[in-house]
Amino acid sequence: HVVVGHVEQTPQGLRNAASVLADGVIVGTYFKRELPNYSVFDEKRYFTPGDQPLVFSVDGVPFGVNICEDIWREGAADQARAMGAQMLLVLNASPFSVTKSAQRADVAKRCVRRTGLPLVYANLVGGQDELVFDGESFVLDAQANVVARLASFAPDVGYVDVQSDARIQAVGRAESSQSSAAGDVPCVEEQVWSALKLCLSDYVKKNGFRSVILGLSGGIDSAVVLAIAVDALGADRVHAVMMPSRYTADISQIDSREMVKRLGVDYREVPIAGLAANFDEILSPMFAGRAPD
Repeated sequence: HVVVGHVEQTPQGLRNAASVLADGVIVGTYFKRELPNYSVFDEKRYFTPGDQPLVFSVDGVPFGVNICEDIWREGAADQARAMGAQMLLVLNASPFSVTKSAQRADVAKRCVRRTGLPLVYANLVGGQDELVFDGESFVLDAQANVVARLASFAPDVGYVDVQSDARIQAVGRAESSQSSAAGDVPCVEEQVWSALKLCLSDYVKKNGFRSVILGLSGGIDSAVVLAIAVDALGADRVHAVMMPSRYTADISQIDSREMVKRLGVDYREVPIAGLAANFDEILSPMFAGRAPD
């Protein structure tokens, strides 16, 4: 069985959906009930909410399907339980913020404690324009204990064994999985750095760019951007340009050269004093009588 998220056009309108597939057929389709309409979410504009649960069985275990916001409110999970579900499978595209990991865990644990249903929380990972999704999927047992947790900011695969009485046991990770022990959550600084790397990397890859060029000033802002770019893309895909003018201090050029030497990126110095002088001359009528500032 595979649970796949998708959109579906219905007579009632466009729906945010998840379908269960098995043996070449669609076993059933669930329509998201709770449509968030705050922060970066604007689902009420596009989607029509669902109102029916979906429960399907595998080897005698009935699973209920929810989508993201459904478990943040009462109703959808309770409907699944009333229909006989013994475990929830929750699809999520929950964007990263520095407090989101703890929020998700709290919401999921409250849902488990209210319904008594173990829960698999599968979250998207990757960058999408200005949003980044951190993954960090997890599994909770019926007592709301973390049974398994997958990697942050990287694709990851793990396995749990679910018994007929909905008891859960973590049974392993894929060989290619990231090394992240169950229950481990990166510190805030590591989370932010990983988010910046992943967002930049996916933006470049998904738009088909071969490399990036950035202006290097010798200051802290461009130094951090350079380090993120090298971490995200590799030094061979990053090109730095220093553009000294009459306002550029010697230490700025010294620092820029040291940065690119340490990180091994392609580097050019393009003096722009002449270009700046041309601008000054062209714009001089508009600044007549004013001192340079």
